[in-house]
Amino acid sequence: MSNNKENKMTPIKLSKTLSFEVIVGDKLMTYTEAEKYVASLGKGWRLPDDAELELIYENHELLKLPTSGPAIWVWGSRTPPNHRNLARIQAAGIGYQGWGWGWKDYAYTVCGVRGKPMILFCDYCADKTEGRG
Repeated sequence: MSNNKENKMTPIKLSKTLSFEVIVGDKLMTYTEAEKYVASLGKGWRLPDDAELELIYENHELLKLPTSGPAIWVWGSRTPPNHRNLARIQAAGIGYQGWGWGWKDYAYTVCGVRGKPMILFCDYCADKTEGRG
């Protein structure tokens, strides 16, 4: 291995831009309500996948996401394979990056997304899959 003095590589600056459109819902919703809400937005709207949730977190100030209470959590599209009463949630509104599984009958913030789905890296599953949920 070479040290930094020998390695003349130039770092690449990554930006925190969204490659998809986002609409933030105006109230907290259960998972079923969230699915109906994003479907009502029109063709191509859906709940975000894991990679999109990460970008929503990175752009939480731009999106003006709520900063307190259960509203800091945003619904994702993924459901764990062995527990269909849960869905992925991402803490996004307070600058704290964390995720978990939320009970589908709890109410959280909804972000509808539209655009080409990003690749989902399933940290819960042993294998990697493409697409959502």
